[in-house]
Amino acid sequence: MFGQSWLLLFILFLCPVVLIVSGTGCQTAPVTGRRQLLTVTEAEENRLGLTAYQDILQKETITENKDYQEMVER
Repeated sequence: MFGQSWLLLFILFLCPVVLIVSGTGCQTAPVTGRRQLLTVTEAEENRLGLTAYQDILQKETITENKDYQEMVER
């Protein structure tokens, strides 16, 4: 049992290190120029954002306050 737990710990810590060092899944952020590990594709991120947007529209009412509307539009 002790040997298996060490193997599991080794795998859990080694895999992220290998991914980061090898650059797999890493991209450069356009604004900062820093490298970042991406675990979600851009298409998946867009889908999640659209789903969240639709969920908010169903739960909340659109404000009638013109000042708030103008602030959002700016």
